[in-house]
Amino acid sequence: MKKVLAVILVLCIAFTCFANAASEQKTSKEQTPVQAALEKAKSMGWDELLAKAKEEIGDNEFSIYAISTRLDVDTFTQKTGIKTKTTVLGSSDLYTKFETEAEAGVYGADILVATSGYNMGEVLEAGYIENYVPDAYKNILPADEQTPLNVQYYNIVFFYNNGHGELKNYITNMWQIGDPEYGNVIMSNPVAAGMTSWVIEMTKPEWEAKIKDAYKSYYGKEWQPSEKFPYATYEWIYRLIQNSVFEAKGGTIYNNTINGRPGTIGMVAFSKWRSGDIDTLTVCSVEGIEGVGGLLAKTYLTVAANAKYPYTAALFINYLLSEEGYAAYYGKDPGGYSSNPQIVPSETAKERGDISITFWKDTCPTEDPEYISKMYYEVYPLLSQWVAEKK
Repeated sequence: MKKVLAVILVLCIAFTCFANAASEQKTSKEQTPVQAALEKAKSMGWDELLAKAKEEIGDNEFSIYAISTRLDVDTFTQKTGIKTKTTVLGSSDLYTKFETEAEAGVYGADILVATSGYNMGEVLEAGYIENYVPDAYKNILPADEQTPLNVQYYNIVFFYNNGHGELKNYITNMWQIGDPEYGNVIMSNPVAAGMTSWVIEMTKPEWEAKIKDAYKSYYGKEWQPSEKFPYATYEWIYRLIQNSVFEAKGGTIYNNTINGRPGTIGMVAFSKWRSGDIDTLTVCSVEGIEGVGGLLAKTYLTVAANAKYPYTAALFINYLLSEEGYAAYYGKDPGGYSSNPQIVPSETAKERGDISITFWKDTCPTEDPEYISKMYYEVYPLLSQWVAEKK
């Protein structure tokens, strides 16, 4: 009997070892090399990760696809000794190139730095990118910044020419901006500029409530839905489009507002405040506005699913999330805000009228990729139609 029990015990042990080995083998098969590397990289400190990155990349180039020329890779190279190559394209072209290569199984980039919550959600769902958040930042970054990883906010705001101080509190309600009485608003074509996400965000209950309250304050009556405008957001954006002059370049919008008559209204990235005489300009939300004062967009930072150098990608993400790396990326300019709440606007940015990200989140809708995906195919055709109807 003892011999039988011994045999059974041996068989059980053997079966357990076999099952564990099979389980480990299955896990390793399900996890790609990039996923495995990123998983290990999460818990690594800077020095360990740097050594691992230099070991994997050697004298080769780290490839970045980016939406902005502001991405300063020289400081990263100086700090790490890792050579980098950056390809900068507009949002549409950037995603087209990245997705085409991913679908063909062609390596093009290790890192994707891009805007548009909708497009980022699409490539994430398709499995073309991997989301990576270092353990060191898990408890620092707000949860809604982590999937997909947002490295930076930037805001596009309504502002006006105050006539060197002659006008004060000229725009106090968002519905004024769509009112022909206040003149045309100089802005980008919202379709070409990818503002669909912004419009979608404003249909959320919390923003709809603010927009309806602003309507009642301005017109003295409750806003009422209609077949054409089931959301107050839709009616306001329609009015704004019809009451605007489209310019392709942000610099032109900025300069035409500065050089226009007192009361000229513009909408442009707040980063334009980095240069020039701003004494004649007022940002509506800073002075106080009912409703919304602009939009707060995100810059996403993710790893390509077919990256050649995943440890280097992880190192780069750690760098940009740090105060040193973010300073190299955006410098001291206004209009850019790290998703790391420990990094605050520089004194130079404050001197140009900037305020903390907390303020902007209260006045400017930001992106929720999941919500945007649900609403995108309803809102985008409408926005395109309203632009086409523009007289």
